[in-house]
Amino acid sequence: MNFGFSVGDFIAAIGLANKIRKEFVDAPIQFKAITDDIRSLSIILQDADVAFQNRELTSDLQRDLADIDTGCRTVLTSSNKC
Repeated sequence: MNFGFSVGDFIAAIGLANKIRKEFVDAPIQFKAITDDIRSLSIILQDADVAFQNRELTSDLQRDLADIDTGCRTVLTSSNKC
């Protein structure tokens, strides 16, 4: 990927999403929605990693993906602190 962050950034976000999901897997039902959302986020990040690998991206798409990456990291970091 060539849009201001590397494949390693996506891999780190995917790893964090999976870590959080595993921590919440046996949590009470109140956390089921969080677990489901984090699982979905992990799948989306993995799909994005595959879809945009080795592609030249427009500056608009680079900016959009950077915004998405920042948002995902914010959610995952907040969830990890719970």
